[in-house]
Amino acid sequence: MGIEERVIRLFHINVGSCNGCDIEVYSLTESGYEFVDDHTADVIVVCGSVNSQTRPILTQLLGKAQKIPIVAVGTCAISARVFSDKGVKPVDEFTHIDMYVFGCPPRPQEIKNGILRVLKP
Repeated sequence: MGIEERVIRLFHINVGSCNGCDIEVYSLTESGYEFVDDHTADVIVVCGSVNSQTRPILTQLLGKAQKIPIVAVGTCAISARVFSDKGVKPVDEFTHIDMYVFGCPPRPQEIKNGILRVLKP
């Protein structure tokens, strides 16, 4: 069974976004994706930029989910550009990122393509 033919399990983490990317990520349920607890996920999807309050939460959640590919979704997660003057940081300053999906917000198909690319052997 190919990647596109099976249910892909996502663990979604929002570390501080406007929820635009989250809405697009959750629309993937229409494509057969399901959202699960961190330890059973195929992919971790992170939206938003990291601040002093969300950093410990991100670190704790990612510590439990080692070896699961991480996809950063949206401008905030990738560069924190929208809020960079507020002392927030992009996600890759705190963990490795396997795939970047650009946009504000990116379209669901772009998110799906990024997830599929990171899962291909």
